Amino acid sequence: MNLTELRLFNLKDKHLFWVIVAFHISCVWFLGELYGEHDLNALYDVTYSSDALMQTIPLDILSSDPLLSIYYIHIQPPMLDTVRALVSLIPHNSPNLHASVDQHMVRLWLLASGWITGLIFIWIVKLTESKLYAFLAIIIWTAYPATLSMISLLDSTLLSALFSTWLIYESWKLLRGVGSVTKFAFAAMLCFLTRTIFQWYFFPVFIAFLILSRSKPQDQIKAVVLFGIVVGFFIIKQYALYGVITTTTFSGEHKTGLLWIEKANPSGGQVWKGESVGLAYKQFLETNSATIKLRYPDGAKQFSGGYNTEEQWRLNYIHTKVANEFCVEDIHRCLNRIAKSLSQNWSEYWVESWDSRNAIVQSAFWPKYYYRVVHNYREILLLLFIVALVSDRLLEKQNIVRVCGLCVIPGYILVISLLGNRYDWYEGGRLKYILEPGIFVFCSVYSYRALYHLRNWVIR
Repeated sequence: MNLTELRLFNLKDKHLFWVIVAFHISCVWFLGELYGEHDLNALYDVTYSSDALMQTIPLDILSSDPLLSIYYIHIQPPMLDTVRALVSLIPHNSPNLHASVDQHMVRLWLLASGWITGLIFIWIVKLTESKLYAFLAIIIWTAYPATLSMISLLDSTLLSALFSTWLIYESWKLLRGVGSVTKFAFAAMLCFLTRTIFQWYFFPVFIAFLILSRSKPQDQIKAVVLFGIVVGFFIIKQYALYGVITTTTFSGEHKTGLLWIEKANPSGGQVWKGESVGLAYKQFLETNSATIKLRYPDGAKQFSGGYNTEEQWRLNYIHTKVANEFCVEDIHRCLNRIAKSLSQNWSEYWVESWDSRNAIVQSAFWPKYYYRVVHNYREILLLLFIVALVSDRLLEKQNIVRVCGLCVIPGYILVISLLGNRYDWYEGGRLKYILEPGIFVFCSVYSYRALYHLRNWVIR
């Protein structure tokens, strides 16, 4: 029997999408049950509670007044804590609100993972015209250790991967002349409100893509207005309350770490030791604190908790000032330090994206095979890029604009991710996962085309 004749494969894309989502959720949930202990699904075995993360507001504060808590947040974009606030409103029988919220978030993250998988499937189908091949590909994606691990990591990485993948998918559709600028703009809004990678400086990249997409001028204006309203209002809010134009008050410390400014390292030197604070750093803070002429909002003080505090706001102000002065004093030195960060982070970016402590990853037999693939990640991508150049004639004049347009957003995400270090400390694998669904689509499609050309060559 030919599998492509099954009724399942004859469904419309919008219906098949939900079938794939359900298939993915069922498979992952089954693996959680299979490798769980003490009658607890392994997916619920989270390494860190969402309440223990640096980028979240304590749940006690968040649930007491969700709207004002979100309004006064300054450490991160508001999406993650908005989700936590909404989840906390779900009725529960557990005496432990934190555990209940985390379990609800795991279920929601599982659904988000299903959406990513459904999107991957539809994308591969459109590029290969083979539903059977796409189905085999998503089986590989479902078993991927990072796919399983991210569901139990309750930070914004999985949501960022979902929204970024959707954004790139919509950009691909626009370049083919079948996309919607409204969907593209909405996906960009979700990215901006979820991940600090998409700061205000993503806005020019957004506009550049629209120009390369050759959309109608009125459509381009519509997209710019829609996205600009969200970016503009949020930046105005941040500036009015805190005197910053970024979506995070961790950005100052990241800047000094990126630039390897030794006096701004709490422990001194160029090795990151977390919160190990030396005497020199305390003096550094005292000296620069006198330059802060702004006042922390009184309304924000009652919602202070975790890192969403006046102290963190002050640290951001000091580190931003020092980083800016460092670059103004010697631009060549500044560029050299950025190059040093890029050089260090490039190899670290390609390490595995999963947490080896994850219960399923630890227990399953197949992650070791994925390790071997990841070890040769860059070589595989280079080989498939050559296949793409040959099979799609990407360097021909009529294709150059389309290729540039398709690379704009993934290229932006890659470059900003490569600048995410604090001195020698860098979480490359986790940052890579934001682009990994798109990378998987690329690898799947051009593996298919390579096999297709090989088959034709053998038949000859």
